Amino acid sequence: MILGGIWIQDFLDKIIRKGNSIQNLHHMTKTHKGPPAPTSPPTPPCGSSREHAVWAMQDYGIKCVIAQSFADIFYNNCFKNGLLAISLPKDSIEELFRLSEKGENIHVDLINQVILDSNELEIVKFEIEDFRKNSVLEGLDEIGLSLKYSKSILSYEENIKKLTPWILK
Repeated sequence: MILGGIWIQDFLDKIIRKGNSIQNLHHMTKTHKGPPAPTSPPTPPCGSSREHAVWAMQDYGIKCVIAQSFADIFYNNCFKNGLLAISLPKDSIEELFRLSEKGENIHVDLINQVILDSNELEIVKFEIEDFRKNSVLEGLDEIGLSLKYSKSILSYEENIKKLTPWILK
């Protein structure tokens, strides 16, 4: 989706994860001609220190946001909530806009870290930290990441109960 430099949190009136998209994101698409493109101009909607901006995009169906840069807090909130955020150089983003305006589809291949055109030809490669990549691929948020280690956590708790029973009373 071409989002522009809009501060999404200015339009959010709920503190819940679902139900923000239709009323709050429809105005961003009504002037766009052509199919939605998962790209953003240089100033993406990044000013929210809350997760609402990410939740609204996900509720709208957006799976990936591509921009030249992101505010740190927005970038981190994306990955904490399973939204893929990709930083690309300006010329690569302009190419994605050109393809979108022509009605072309693009495909983000996270496993191989590449963006492909509708003919499966490489447009651009992108970098992403392995930890963030695996979290998105596995659909894990912070709680899900912790639960991956539930057996180790339970084992630790059992051992600590034996060693220092006064701590976990």
